[in-house]
Amino acid sequence: MILPAILFIIFASLITNAVSYLQVEKDLSELFFIFPFLYLGAAIMGVFVTALLRWIIIGKYSPAKKPLWCSYVWRSELVTGVYENFMVLFILNILTGTPFIKYPLRLLGCKIGKKTCFFTTQITEFDLIKIDDYSVMNDNCTLQTHLFEDRVMKMSFVDIGKECSVGGMAVVLYDSKMRNRSILEPLSVLMKSETLPANTSFIGAPATKI
Repeated sequence: MILPAILFIIFASLITNAVSYLQVEKDLSELFFIFPFLYLGAAIMGVFVTALLRWIIIGKYSPAKKPLWCSYVWRSELVTGVYENFMVLFILNILTGTPFIKYPLRLLGCKIGKKTCFFTTQITEFDLIKIDDYSVMNDNCTLQTHLFEDRVMKMSFVDIGKECSVGGMAVVLYDSKMRNRSILEPLSVLMKSETLPANTSFIGAPATKI
């Protein structure tokens, strides 16, 4: 509950302390120039700290079924909490829609092809995400690699092919696939274990072919 907040406070304090030290020797215009680089340095450190904690706490994600009250589920939730409440707030929200967001996500374990576009950070079990070249994850769509069913956490891959589009606020559930150039329209749900054929568009919850 408190680890993400602690990390956020530590890294914000590092920036504040650096600025306090520099303002003795620098004028305000110089501080305005230096500050973005201080923030960027702290953000890069935060990404590596998050990745390190992820490897220490959970290791590598793989398809699995885990009982709700086991330590694995709690450790997984801890990693998710650090990711969502520290890394996303501190740096990833700034990077959405830019070419740079894929690098921290790859460091966490996501398999992301070239020239993909991310307008979302809604990802949990990173190693289970596969996205091929030129695909687009639109605003706040969710790549849901796990569900809790009958008090069992079930995890598997989300596999998205080349030149695909996942619409804004859409949800792709685990064990599903999107073949090349398939489209899931906004506010739609691709149910688990389903496959969108190549060159098709689907809409609705659950998604049906247009």
